[in-house]
Amino acid sequence: MRASGLAIVQHSIRQVVGNLDDALLISALPWLGITALQVLFSGAIGPVDVAQLENGTVQPTTLLATLFLTMASFAVGLWVAVEWHRFVLLGETATGLLPSFRGARIGAYLGKSLIIGVILLGVGFLASMAVGVLGIFVPRALLPVLMLVVMGLALSFVFYRLSPILPAAAMGREIRIGQAWAATAPYASSIFQTTLIALMMLIPLQAIGVFVGGGVIGVVYALVSGWITLMVGASLLTTIYGMVVEGRKIEGGTNV
Repeated sequence: MRASGLAIVQHSIRQVVGNLDDALLISALPWLGITALQVLFSGAIGPVDVAQLENGTVQPTTLLATLFLTMASFAVGLWVAVEWHRFVLLGETATGLLPSFRGARIGAYLGKSLIIGVILLGVGFLASMAVGVLGIFVPRALLPVLMLVVMGLALSFVFYRLSPILPAAAMGREIRIGQAWAATAPYASSIFQTTLIALMMLIPLQAIGVFVGGGVIGVVYALVSGWITLMVGASLLTTIYGMVVEGRKIEGGTNV
């Protein structure tokens, strides 16, 4: 019996909770650092809203700072993900306050992420066309919800189907797009369940963040919820890779 989506998610959460010391060693300082930068920059430049972008009233320095923060956050996410994959799959532990910085592996991870991103752009275009067709049969007021659901499911499902490419890159191994898609094909049902559960976990986390707003509480919540999202997300990719490529067993089902 193959592992269910729930078993995959539970296993991924246990990876983090069961190895909390190592998870914090690998991720705490980089994540604290990027959060501190976000707080400092947001205090200095203020928030950027859609109206400012539409009216062209955003200062160039504000746009540059926002771009820098976005790229820095992405880089930290790649750094932590690479080290977490290597810890779980290779047993490599952090030896200092900061995780090892493997530039070549991070670069490979970035390259594969960009390839997947291009594919997801195509998937998003097809999903938007599907929503346009389905929109004929649903009330106009429901179109934004339909768009969110269809796009979220389509993009996440394809991403998880291709995700073995990323842990492989973290370890210096090569898995091509076609190979990843073929390898995950027998697990498509489990991965779709995983997609549903992951989205159901992510949406409330994001919604609470909007409700909490700014201030000290908002910063603390963003720090904690962002860390949870990063670590559980990296663990999901690790779990899928281990199950699909290495044949690792998952409690609640196996790959055979």
